Amino acid sequence: PPPLILCPRSPCHRAAMDSPPAHDCADDGVDAFAPPERHCCAHCHCWYSDDWDPDESPPPSPPPPPPSDLVPQSVLRRVHAFFASRDTAVLHLDHLINKKDGNQLRLVLSLAAKAEPPVQVAYLQGALPLQGPLFSLLMQWIHQGHLWALNLGELRLSYDQLAALEACLRQSSVTHLFYECTVAGEWKEPLKEAIRENRTKHAKWRFSRDHRQNHVILDVVKCWFNPTSHLVNKLWVERNRRGWQGAAAVQCERCRKWRQLPPGVDWPGEFECSDALWDAQASCDAEEAPRAADTAATPRPGDRIVAELAPGQWAVALCLRGPTAREW
Repeated sequence: PPPLILCPRSPCHRAAMDSPPAHDCADDGVDAFAPPERHCCAHCHCWYSDDWDPDESPPPSPPPPPPSDLVPQSVLRRVHAFFASRDTAVLHLDHLINKKDGNQLRLVLSLAAKAEPPVQVAYLQGALPLQGPLFSLLMQWIHQGHLWALNLGELRLSYDQLAALEACLRQSSVTHLFYECTVAGEWKEPLKEAIRENRTKHAKWRFSRDHRQNHVILDVVKCWFNPTSHLVNKLWVERNRRGWQGAAAVQCERCRKWRQLPPGVDWPGEFECSDALWDAQASCDAEEAPRAADTAATPRPGDRIVAELAPGQWAVALCLRGPTAREW
């Protein structure tokens, strides 16, 4: 098996991989082409072709915060160190503050709203001051549009607060949420509906070639429905690991168009039009080659297709398996 290279989330150790021999396509009138080398991330076990420089210098730290009589100095140092680390995509209140202290929670909310890179995932369960005057700060933070996963635990929000939360979620980017069902009561389904609709607004919750973002996605757990449970993510992982073996054409993950492969090339992992270095015209804006479309006439698992659910009723769907001869 190919050697593992640890990702930035772990101590990095690099090992060289043997390059697969390029297929000699001179007889076919096509320049020799070899797919890019890839390494396996030891954190998420997905395959990536980009390199990571473990010696990359960290960004300069901001000046120390001014002293405060309302928040202990140890908490101030811990909170500011977190937001200065630039590893702020996932916020766990348990790791930073006493969640029942309103002053400490106000400090975190004010810094999280200005964090760079922005906070994408927030675990706020047990933050009791959010049931009171700090609820408005939470709504402002959600409305900014950076948060897409939120855990509220068993907070006892009032009827008016739950109504405001639903309205705010519909205008936000939150696609994954946890709120204790026995507490949510009649608001459970409206909240679920709001976050389902938001999944068409962005793709931060979907696996891609961005290994940093994939690690953020893997940190989203204990929601009503975790990102790793989505079929689209399961199919991406399958394509990422198995690739396209023995295929004459491959499908772009972005535009879903098919592109012809050079003869004898097996494509490793997922494919995007920008990978087609053998075709100077290939891009997501280019028309699909008729030959590639004909080659890919049979749907493959993971393909986006149009299915007839009933006479005259059509819908976009994902192919789970190839059709049998009888089903054709």
